[in-house]
Amino acid sequence: GVAPLLFVAASRPVAGFYAGVASDTERAFLAPLLPAGTVVTVNPQLVTDAFLAGCSAGPVFACGPSPMLRVLANRYRGGPVWVSLEERMACGEGLCKGCPVRRRDGSVALVCSDGPVFPEGEVSWTWQV
Repeated sequence: GVAPLLFVAASRPVAGFYAGVASDTERAFLAPLLPAGTVVTVNPQLVTDAFLAGCSAGPVFACGPSPMLRVLANRYRGGPVWVSLEERMACGEGLCKGCPVRRRDGSVALVCSDGPVFPEGEVSWTWQV
């Protein structure tokens, strides 16, 4: 989940960078890759708890499981929030239609060819098509 965000952090100044990992081993592996000052949480603490406590405004770029993205989208609804969706992609080109996400306007986008990054306002968060 963190890979797409590393490019964002390298291309613009960031006020905070938060990463959630499953173990201390993962934390040790990721540490050299993450920007200075990164807040890393190890399960069972949710990274959303640390993020919501430490971030008040500004553009939000997030990647991770859909429940986490849903929490962030609800908290910052209408703000500049961009989500990178983690869907399984069989072909990666939109041919198989195996990675659908429902948009708020009722249309369907394909994560592989229309995304994987979407403004939070486009995603319905009930995307099982």
